[in-house]
Amino acid sequence: RCLSDWSSDVCSSDLGGPFNIGFSFCFLNVNYTRFWVGSNGWVSFSQPPSNNTWDNFTPDTLPNSTANTPKNCIMAPWQDFYPGAGNVGNNIYFYTTGIAPFRQCVIYWLNCPFYNCTTTFATFQIVLNEQNSIIENNIANKPACPTWQGNEATQGVQNLTGTVAFIVPGRNNSNWTATNESTRFVPEGVSWYTGGYPAGTVIGYGARISVSPTVTTTYTGVVEVCGGFYSSAD
Repeated sequence: RCLSDWSSDVCSSDLGGPFNIGFSFCFLNVNYTRFWVGSNGWVSFSQPPSNNTWDNFTPDTLPNSTANTPKNCIMAPWQDFYPGAGNVGNNIYFYTTGIAPFRQCVIYWLNCPFYNCTTTFATFQIVLNEQNSIIENNIANKPACPTWQGNEATQGVQNLTGTVAFIVPGRNNSNWTATNESTRFVPEGVSWYTGGYPAGTVIGYGARISVSPTVTTTYTGVVEVCGGFYSSAD
């Protein structure tokens, strides 16, 4: 616990957790009650490897199944941050607030320095909503750190195996900045498959997709919900 009885602190370590969400949260169709925090701007619902290979300060293009890419996670964004640099204090916190079934777990980076730009600060947060399992990613300020890794950052979510990811357009290991904006990751969207479900290949997401088959092809639209249940139609 840190600062007060409503805030816990990840401080300046590369990795913190597990921490209790405070309720059951559905992430990509699986329920979780705990999370881990990486100092470089991500939250995972799986325990990172014991050798901490996920402590990767170079953002990757998602989806990515390589061993050093964080999995089952939210990138809010993933960039090379340096919490605690320059004696500016602790920078990563979380708290759970509200009354069931409308509780929220808030994980936030407050005036967090960038590596190699330690006088430049970012402030952003992840909000997990109990009632509908919506993830809100609020960015108050993410300025540029042009002197390190081309200011590249990734904003999105990735599944447990690193085979499926939902990315904010234009922010997949790319150079960008943001001020006073919010993004919502909404569950129970439509995923489109060829070759059947679940063994087929994901070809798109959303209420509609555009396709140009050269042979007879069956497309399956699937709406998944927590607990492994789903509804599909060809």
